Amino acid sequence: MQSRSSDAASDNHADGHAIKPQPTRRLLYSVEEAANLLGIGRTFMFQLVATGEIDSFKVGKHRKIPVGALDMYIERLRDEQAAAARGAPSGGQPSDRMPGAAQPDPRKQSR
Repeated sequence: MQSRSSDAASDNHADGHAIKPQPTRRLLYSVEEAANLLGIGRTFMFQLVATGEIDSFKVGKHRKIPVGALDMYIERLRDEQAAAARGAPSGGQPSDRMPGAAQPDPRKQSR
């Protein structure tokens, strides 16, 4: 059994300074968690996932959103808003690119 003093020593750098634990960022979030992180509603998040604005996939029965997909969505919104502020085209029709714009329901498309 190790003594407490040896445990405390293992929590220090070689120079004696304490090692501060770094917060870990999860790799995957549920749709609800991702909505909370972005500060949007659950229904709107499901819409963003359904229209492909935010990438997701299923793990078992649960839909997961990679943290990188959230980062890419935020970056895309920044780029589009900056382009709009400069008067530059955003790379598509405004209704095609604006989050929350009316989009066709992919479940109702004819096959």
